[in-house]
Amino acid sequence: MRKRNAAPDAPFQRPADAARITGIPVSHIRAGTRDGSIPCQWFGRSCLVNMPAYLRQLGVTEAAGTEISTGPESPGDK
Repeated sequence: MRKRNAAPDAPFQRPADAARITGIPVSHIRAGTRDGSIPCQWFGRSCLVNMPAYLRQLGVTEAAGTEISTGPESPGDK
């Protein structure tokens, strides 16, 4: 059987690939897809994680891979 190669820039990923991309354990991603806290699409028994929405939920930009700043850039800037 051939190994599946997932494109890291694909908008929908299997939970195992989403875990590899984000560094979050696959058990947490599977539990989140089951309880609805992680955005996903179900196709019968198969689940695909909506990566752009999930990365926004985590506070990470898709392109840069950095956290989104919500406050002033430095304490001295006003």
